[in-house]
Amino acid sequence: MPDRHVSRSAVTLVMAKHNVDAAIGFRAHTGWAAVVVIAGTAEEPRVIDRRRIELTDQPDLEKIQIYHAAAEQPFAKAAWMIEAATAATNTTARASVAALVASLDVPIGCAGLVTGNTQLPASLEKILASHALVHAAEGEMFRVAIVAACQSCQLPITGFPGNALSDHAKQTLGLSAGKLRDRLVALGAGLGPPWSQDQKEAALVAWMAWAMR
Repeated sequence: MPDRHVSRSAVTLVMAKHNVDAAIGFRAHTGWAAVVVIAGTAEEPRVIDRRRIELTDQPDLEKIQIYHAAAEQPFAKAAWMIEAATAATNTTARASVAALVASLDVPIGCAGLVTGNTQLPASLEKILASHALVHAAEGEMFRVAIVAACQSCQLPITGFPGNALSDHAKQTLGLSAGKLRDRLVALGAGLGPPWSQDQKEAALVAWMAWAMR
């Protein structure tokens, strides 16, 4: 897991204040998200900020992985646990995203999010009865919190399924898989680590959301 305490000064590119807007990309994990902010033009984007934001204030992994913990409890208690955890996650995500937007030196026009690949049933009982759906629901809770946080900031956000990012990029940006790979590598050139798959995907969904405006 990446360091939770990477300083912003180590990952932010200095940019003079000017009245252009930018786009934020999110790649969520359990309790946190990788964030990349791009500006420039849709044809020539550049990274102006890169960081990690917290989506929970819980240090206890069992409390973060609430669906896993709830699946071991009677249903009534499980439902209460998940409701409480969801509310707390939404509160933390809203504060993190608001602080992110307020800290940036450019207006933010839109956001993109890497979404999940599994359609969850409406029934919580069905989710808790399936180990695969429990895993999917864990991730979905944090992604939904990011969407709600962006909406509270009046920031339009577009989701792109993680297993179809290349297809969406080809359609939206007109780039082949090879060219897209090269462009994402180039976006991170000179930034230093981390510039892993998390940052590349966050940059890509920001770029696609921006191009679709």
